[in-house]
Amino acid sequence: MKGRNHSDPDVLSLGPSEAASSREIDPASASEILATLIQCGDPLFVVDQHYRIVAWNSAAQALLRLAPGQAIGQPCHRLLNGTDLHGRRVCAAPCEPMLALQRGSPPPSFTIQVDEGNGARRPVEMTLVPLPRGLTAHVLRDASRQLSHERFVGQIRHALDRLVGETSPPDEGFRVTTDALTAREQEILRLLAQGASTNEIASQLVLSSGTVRTHVQHILAKLGARRRLEAVAIARRRGLLS
Repeated sequence: MKGRNHSDPDVLSLGPSEAASSREIDPASASEILATLIQCGDPLFVVDQHYRIVAWNSAAQALLRLAPGQAIGQPCHRLLNGTDLHGRRVCAAPCEPMLALQRGSPPPSFTIQVDEGNGARRPVEMTLVPLPRGLTAHVLRDASRQLSHERFVGQIRHALDRLVGETSPPDEGFRVTTDALTAREQEILRLLAQGASTNEIASQLVLSSGTVRTHVQHILAKLGARRRLEAVAIARRRGLLS
C-alpha cells in the first residue's frame, strides 16, 4: 500500500509493487531519487506506470496553482485535462507520449493546454523524462507568452498575405497543381495560409516542431520562395489554395 512519505510532503512513498523494469532500484532509493528530483527549479511532476502523480514540486504548484496535496495520488490526465491548442484531448489513459517513451522512442517536447487550480486553462510546453521503476518525470514550461507572440506574428502574416493576394492577380501563365507537394506539405501550406505558427501546426498535426520546419523548407524550395509569406502568396497566385 502506498503512503505519503513523511520526510517529504511532496513525494508519495513507493511500495514493492512499483517494481517495473529496474528492480535493482529498491523503493527507498527510488523515493530518495524523487525527493532530490523535485528540488528542480523548473515546474515538474512525476507519475508512475498507472499515470498516478507521485511527486509534485513547488515550481509546479506556483505555475498551475495546485498544491501537492491536491495533485499527489491523482491520475495526471484527470487532474490536468490536457488538450492540444484546438481543444482536442491529448492527456488520456493510455498516454501516447508515455507509450512512445516506453518503446524507446522519446517524443519531442509538445505544447498542450492544462487546467489550473483556479479553473483557468494554461498552455505549457511539456518534456517527458524516463526514470527508474517505470516512473516518468514531466517537466513543464509556461508557453503563454510564446504563444501570444506567435499568434500575433501569425495574424500579421495572414493580414499581409491577404493584402498581397488581393492586389496580385492569379498567375494564369504558371498555374500548377499541388502534385509536386506531398499531402502533408499541402496540409501544412494550408495552415500557413491561415497564419498558423510552427508550434500551432506541430500541435494540430501531432508533429515535432523540427519536422514541421523541415516540411516548410521543402515547401519553400518547391515553390521557389525564400519566406513563408512569399510561399503562401505564390501558392495563392498559382491557385494552389483554392
